[in-house]
Amino acid sequence: MVGNGGGKLKTVAIVNHSAYGGGAEQGMVDIASCLDPEEYRVLAVLPERGDLAERLEGTGAEVITVPLKRLKKTANPFTLAGYLYTFGRVVPRLARIFREREIDIVHANSNTAQLYAGPAAKVAGKPCVWHSRDLVNLGPLGPLLARTSDLTICISDAVLKHVSSFSSNQQKLVRIYNGIDVEKYRTTGQGELVVREMKIGAERFVVASVGQLVPWKKHRLFLDSALLIAGDVPEALFLVVGDDMFGDHQGYIKELKGYAAELGIAERVVFTGNREDMGAIYDCTDVLAHTASAEPFGRVVAEAMAAGKPVVAAGSCGPSEIIRDGEDGVLVEPDDPAAVAAAVTELAHDRDLAVRLGTAARERIARDFGLGAFSEAIREAYRRVWEEKGS
Repeated sequence: MVGNGGGKLKTVAIVNHSAYGGGAEQGMVDIASCLDPEEYRVLAVLPERGDLAERLEGTGAEVITVPLKRLKKTANPFTLAGYLYTFGRVVPRLARIFREREIDIVHANSNTAQLYAGPAAKVAGKPCVWHSRDLVNLGPLGPLLARTSDLTICISDAVLKHVSSFSSNQQKLVRIYNGIDVEKYRTTGQGELVVREMKIGAERFVVASVGQLVPWKKHRLFLDSALLIAGDVPEALFLVVGDDMFGDHQGYIKELKGYAAELGIAERVVFTGNREDMGAIYDCTDVLAHTASAEPFGRVVAEAMAAGKPVVAAGSCGPSEIIRDGEDGVLVEPDDPAAVAAAVTELAHDRDLAVRLGTAARERIARDFGLGAFSEAIREAYRRVWEEKGS
């Protein structure tokens, strides 16, 4: 089969460790969507069928399942033995798939995916791209993941710096920001549906925190900020949007609800759970407050900006690369609830400033973080590994 210009139609195997939605999974869908079907064919490898499979199939990708067991840090010898057993079974199976399906490029969409797909690609003699999306301490696994990658895509300069600390070949690293579908988040009036559903009053000033409910996102700090904001902005209402997608932190949501009650603001905080209608959520939000201080990129930051909303975020890691302080958002000192509260309160009292920042934010994302630039960067990464392999 041939593609444009008579060249061989290349097959890319994109491997992911989860079958359900999240930031990395949206990135996987974006990758599958951006590849020209006259140049690339996409095989998506997931651990099981889930909502992600349907979204990928909607892009034209073929989906197959391989039991990629998600790994957690542990010292339990029985758990570790189980991981080794899974690894010993899955890697040869993946290598066989890569050979039999004549895969041209393997793309591991996460650290866990690279742990399996990297060695399998080496066994099968296929070039491998590792998409590094985290700032977690990988310990001895870091150099292993880097060695089994022909090119590592880092989603921010912060992640690139992190990977640089254990990669032996800096030339194999490239920064490609996540792409954002700006049109998806343009204001459409859908926020009214959320307002009615949650019985949000017309005079409310809505401050949202969006992201997985995991401790490193620092939701307690958001609630500390909410307490201070509530004292200065009587009409403020706070949305905590998200869930513990992998069930790693049992009791965390209950803990947060209890903390809101302890602070005396429980009646002003709405825990929405996971939402698929994020365009509507942003539409009814006045300010996004992002309190994580070690955010690798900050997809929700970019999404809210694409929706034309002002964002207040910790001035570190990924968000500090997206937001230009005072121009298209506000960056504050990390881990400082008073600073978050002061910035949000200023926006509540100065709506002209909020509109100006929101308008500039939308222009910033459309210009510098759109899907067009992302698509070209991914295709260039593929061309690079393909040419370096001498194929």
